[in-house]
Amino acid sequence: MLAFEVLEHLPNPMEVIKEIMDKTDCFIFSTETLKKFDFNSNKEWWYFVPGSGQHIFLSSETTLKKVAELLSCRYDYIKGLHILHRGHNFKKIGVFAKIKILALLLTEKIYQLILRSNKFKAKTWDDHLFMTSVLNDKQKENTSAPN
Repeated sequence: MLAFEVLEHLPNPMEVIKEIMDKTDCFIFSTETLKKFDFNSNKEWWYFVPGSGQHIFLSSETTLKKVAELLSCRYDYIKGLHILHRGHNFKKIGVFAKIKILALLLTEKIYQLILRSNKFKAKTWDDHLFMTSVLNDKQKENTSAPN
């Protein structure tokens, strides 16, 4: 099962991850992970905009390792992909599985190149700026509104 930039939008990702792992032995996904937990605003980490509702679940690699432990599986991180799996050490898997992963990575790179073209520009940063602007405007309205 594959999921790219999905988990951070889910209100209960553990429930979804458990459901996925009940149906498969390998879940490969991408998500931004926290390097530290002591940030207070999107000025310290652009991905954090709590008022927008865009990213409602944030985790660290430590969290993902704990999720794997709770689900009786393993966690690995390879070239930007988080991998929950059952079985042998994923880094020591066979040639065919590695070819599949390399194909996945190549597909992701091609996808990124297409998105970088003017025709298919990713909206992540634009959405972030827009939501930050909307939240700032609402905050100004609330502050300047007469009581």
